Amino acid sequence: MRDDALLASLTDASRHNPKHRKILLNETDALNPADLQRRLIQAPDNPQVAQLIRTVMAEFGCVGQGYSCEDAEVDNMFDAYADSRASFWVIAKDDQILGGGGVAPLEGGPPDVCEIKKMYFYPDIRGLGLGKQLLGHCIDFAATAGYHTCYIETTSQMKSAIRLYKAFGFETLAGPLGNTGHHGCDVCLQLKLTSQSGIRRRNTESD
Repeated sequence: MRDDALLASLTDASRHNPKHRKILLNETDALNPADLQRRLIQAPDNPQVAQLIRTVMAEFGCVGQGYSCEDAEVDNMFDAYADSRASFWVIAKDDQILGGGGVAPLEGGPPDVCEIKKMYFYPDIRGLGLGKQLLGHCIDFAATAGYHTCYIETTSQMKSAIRLYKAFGFETLAGPLGNTGHHGCDVCLQLKLTSQSGIRRRNTESD
């Protein structure tokens, strides 16, 4: 992303949530990955997680019907992922949510297919390897929960995310699975949870 576009997206994020202004805009206050914690979502996180989802989707022009930011679950992610076969994690610095992503059964899909959902990061924690770590964690959870396939919907604007998914072995599908209602997403991918994909994932994480 060009510097001016990055600055614009950071400014937009701080405008929507002033609590993030110091972390996102103070160039002298560099983020140390060691200061970031991955943990399960908690009920008090709901407003910040909703803002994260809507801010990042808007950054990529993905707003309105047909995108996940319009899902009913966005304002109550804690309860939405309370199912034993679902989970949502956040990336936090102290009490500030800077990223997140989760796994849940694919709506309208077979029981052995899960969807990796709402994996978004504010711009200033991108490039730190957190996407690799969280995606690997989601895949591990999916395998443990008994899923045989991981499914992802995204948009062609999110090029870095697509590269990451393909590096983990996700393959592009001709069309969507299930019935998510996300007709704005023009890229659909899946990963079969086989021993070979597990080897590919581990090699990717070590790169």
